[in-house]
Amino acid sequence: NKVIMTAPSIIIIVDKNRGSGNFTSIQGAIDSLPLVNQDRVLIDVHEGINTGVIQPASTQPLGTYGSATFGVDAPYFVAKNITFKNTTPIPPEGADGMQGVALRISGDASAFAGCKFLGAQDTLYDHRGRHYYENCYIEGSVDLIFGDGRSYFKENTSFFLVNCRVTGSNIVYLGRAWAPFSTTIFAYTYMENNINPKGWFDWGDPSRQL
Repeated sequence: NKVIMTAPSIIIIVDKNRGSGNFTSIQGAIDSLPLVNQDRVLIDVHEGINTGVIQPASTQPLGTYGSATFGVDAPYFVAKNITFKNTTPIPPEGADGMQGVALRISGDASAFAGCKFLGAQDTLYDHRGRHYYENCYIEGSVDLIFGDGRSYFKENTSFFLVNCRVTGSNIVYLGRAWAPFSTTIFAYTYMENNINPKGWFDWGDPSRQL
């Protein structure tokens, strides 16, 4: 099916450095929109680093879902030339509860072009829905891409990585079975010699073998 992107009805400018836009923060621009929105909105983020502090409502841990620097629930979300970064440090070996998601995408029919996703553990949470990534860079130490989405990188739960490049500084697996049905396909992809020859880790459950 051919998707036709309509021109935005609303354009909002975020300028953190010069203050010449409509807002100085991305969150402020998002909060200005109505809860139910029928218009396509373009948020034009000028050059600069936008940071935010998460204030949990209780003393309970945020968990993987709540650790995201940027979370998307709306469908038809598109990001272009944006860097999403979580500054949580690389966890020590065997550590638990140190997830630091750079982006969580839960909205269907969303796309990312020329974006960077930077983190340590659980960088890109492809939570659910159909997503397309083109000319993107994803960096982390473990579980760089995970979730239940159906995504294409340039069926039920599956990831397709096509014409990609996989590099790293230590020996790594191409994936591990966090849950059943973890289908991942690498096609026409360059891989350096740091890939574990086994390729896949079943997380101690033989039923999750390929």
